[in-house]
Amino acid sequence: MSPLPSRNAYLQEIYEEWSGKGLILLTVDMGESSSKVNEFMQDYNLSLPVLLDIRRVVAQKYNITAIPTTFFLDKDGIIQEKIIVAFPSKEAIEQYLSKIIP
Repeated sequence: MSPLPSRNAYLQEIYEEWSGKGLILLTVDMGESSSKVNEFMQDYNLSLPVLLDIRRVVAQKYNITAIPTTFFLDKDGIIQEKIIVAFPSKEAIEQYLSKIIP
């Protein structure tokens, strides 16, 4: 997980504001224990869902070579965008979401 709380806050805001519009947001933590992830989530007051990829199986399957990597999937589960960079703002994330969520 990113050590920069502002970037995590963008995801939290997106999760809260877009969930009612059909967004399903999942975050994946690679290689850390559940206790470490829980501590991070509490420290930054985050409630979005986090999947644990302790053995980095998901990272390998989706060819994750850099962190953060974001995938935008449409309603059929088809990857529409793969972004390998941290988003500078909530609005930057929303630009991608508006392309796949009417």
